[in-house]
Amino acid sequence: MPTARDETQGIAWLAAGVLLVIALLAWWKAEQAVSNPGAALSAQATSEVSTLEAAAPAASAAAPASAPVGPLCFDGIVLPPGWKAVRRCFAAIDSANDIVRQLRKGHLHATTEKTPGGQYAVRYQPMTEVQARAEGTVALASRRPHGSDIYQLEVEAQDIVDGYAWRVTMPCPDGWTDAGSFKLTAYVLAQERDFPASPTVDDPCGLEGTYPSKFLFGEGVRMQGSGITNDGQILHFRGNNCFEQLDCARTAVGRCAKTGRTIAVDPKVISLGSEVLVEDIGYRIAEDTGGAIRGAHIDVYYGTTLRLRQAWAHTREDRKICIRPRAMAL
Repeated sequence: MPTARDETQGIAWLAAGVLLVIALLAWWKAEQAVSNPGAALSAQATSEVSTLEAAAPAASAAAPASAPVGPLCFDGIVLPPGWKAVRRCFAAIDSANDIVRQLRKGHLHATTEKTPGGQYAVRYQPMTEVQARAEGTVALASRRPHGSDIYQLEVEAQDIVDGYAWRVTMPCPDGWTDAGSFKLTAYVLAQERDFPASPTVDDPCGLEGTYPSKFLFGEGVRMQGSGITNDGQILHFRGNNCFEQLDCARTAVGRCAKTGRTIAVDPKVISLGSEVLVEDIGYRIAEDTGGAIRGAHIDVYYGTTLRLRQAWAHTREDRKICIRPRAMAL
């Protein structure tokens, strides 16, 4: 039978064993931390991230494609002398191109370039206020043939770049209606000398004699509405591949078309007889129509001041239009 002394010694040995086990466990953990320091930090980092996400869940949300990815995202791109980069980059090329178009409307030179990180940066040539005002003043003066009184110069600081931009705008005068932006094209009095002499057509519908086929059809009289032969005859297209000889190029309102006055419109959009103020063109009268003139489209008559091949180069997009409807101007 064990004595009290024996029990006391057993308890002491047990306590010593427990302390030894604890010491061995502590030594083993220390060795693990030395051999794999990242493991010891991972639990702490996970805890800290969880705490931050709980406190500010919006911070972990994915950024949109067009959001800035950092102020130095454009490091590594090539900048021409004097150029700068917009201090934001874009994951999508379309977003960068939108900024380029915005800058170019203010007459700043701008392009896009892919960054080494796979984003898209916007490069631009900055302009001071003095430079912007000087360029804008020259542009304003160049519009005098089209009525300089209808334009005004705007010089303003840019939000997304360092510097200024300029625009020559055309506010609608009092009593005029802003009709928005239109596409502009040009039509002319087709000239026989601009077309090959053959093949020919004899006695076409409404006419007598021999005429170059391509002068009457295709891009000639049929498309332009009227044309002039080498001997001075004015021919008019009256539909169904038929023609007639007139004393002038007649418009839809029965008036002789005149350079500097006549435009063709869609009468469902602009009523015939209306006064029209056309950006980059000036004052005109809506007095003609055309089969291809539909919606926000105006065809400006140039008579013989332009050759047919030059007319195509006068197509313009997004030109502001002001309208003052009135009774038929005859």
